[in-house]
Parts: sequence; C-alpha cells; structure tokens
Amino acid sequence: VLQPLTLGETKAMLAFRCQEAEITLPFSEDIMQEIYEVAAGVPREILKVCAVAYELAKGNGFETVPPEVMEIAKREAVLQ
Repeated sequence: VLQPLTLGETKAMLAFRCQEAEITLPFSEDIMQEIYEVAAGVPREILKVCAVAYELAKGNGFETVPPEVMEIAKREAVLQ
C-alpha cells in the first residue's frame, strides 16, 4: 500500500509537474496547503484538484489560482 505524500513531497511534485509542462507554478503556498489537505496527500487526488483549479483559473483570466477559484475546484474535483 502506498503511503500518502507529505506536504513537502506534494509541493515538490507540483513544482516538478509544472516545470515539465513548461508553465509557471500557479499555486501559492496557502493554496498548495489547501490542495494537500483536501486530497489527503493522495497523488491522484492532488492532481485532479490541481487540474480543475488550474483550468478554472485560466478560463477566468487568472495567472494564479485565487482562493475563490480553489473553493469551486474542491467541489468540482470531488464531483468528477
């Protein structure tokens, strides 16, 4: 059984994934903490929440994910 990631591992994974995708990390420290908590450190869930948050932010003209978009993303990611 795989163990959940730590917060530090989560931040490193997000930084790496954004670097590989050649995009600027769109998540603040507070937003990454929130993503980690809502996903309970589970990589698949972390990436699902991030994808929804990123797409919502970009679709609304934001360069980074603001708290109000994160609130929507948490609900949307759970529904998918």
